[in-house]
Formats: sequence, C-alpha cells, structure tokens
Amino acid sequence: MNFVFILGLENPVDYNWTNSVAESLLPLSPTLKIITLTGLALFYAFIFWVNKRALNKDVLPTLERIEKMQLQIKND
Repeated sequence: MNFVFILGLENPVDYNWTNSVAESLLPLSPTLKIITLTGLALFYAFIFWVNKRALNKDVLPTLERIEKMQLQIKND
C-alpha cells in the first residue's frame, strides 16, 4: 500500500492542496520516489528476514515440542 501511495502521489499544489508538513515529508520528484521505494523495499526485506529467522529459531522448535508432548500424552 505504501508503494501505491508514493507512486500515485502527484504534486499536491496541482490540486490546490497546501500543507507545509506534508510537503516537507512526502517525496514529490521521481528521484526521491525511487529512493523512498528502494528504502521501503529494503525495510520490508529486513522484516521478512527477521520473521523467517524467528520462525525457524523459535516457532518451529516449539511446535515440534508440542507435537512430541501430544504424542506422549496419547501413548500414555
């Protein structure tokens, strides 16, 4: 959604919209849009990597232990 918002953002002045805070924060030139989208892509890749690492390190071993416990309960 961020990508669509950043790519679709034209110059707000064209729509008679003036907001000094937004104008200072939002990327309006194509170069700034590319830099912002690259930064977002890197951030999303980092988040994906952190989640994948947490899954392999914490969640999967916990699920395996739960399955072992369930099998032990079933066998008893």
